[in-house]
Amino acid sequence: MKFNLALLAGKTINSAKLRIRVTDSSSSTQNIKDVPSVFWSESSLNYNNRPAFGTLQATFSGGSSGTWREIDLTNYVRSKVGQILSFGIDSNGGNGLDFYSREGKEKPQLIIR
Repeated sequence: MKFNLALLAGKTINSAKLRIRVTDSSSSTQNIKDVPSVFWSESSLNYNNRPAFGTLQATFSGGSSGTWREIDLTNYVRSKVGQILSFGIDSNGGNGLDFYSREGKEKPQLIIR
């Protein structure tokens, strides 16, 4: 995922949460990892040309289909204020987490206060 945080330059971030709507249940631990490269395009991205993951930023347990998950990313977002935030999610275990994309009816949101 990629979010442009340029408009937040110089602002104080009290809280930042990634909110996703689960479409297929997973009991595995999910990892949010920084993606150091922000020079990728959604329209040309695929498994073979995906950018490499960097540092682990947060972990959370999967979720049940039809539920919302909110993951605290406050410290990570604070470190990227004024920049482009790029990260990926992978799984510890055999069952990754499926959730709506931005084209879905309930797209991921980065809620910043």
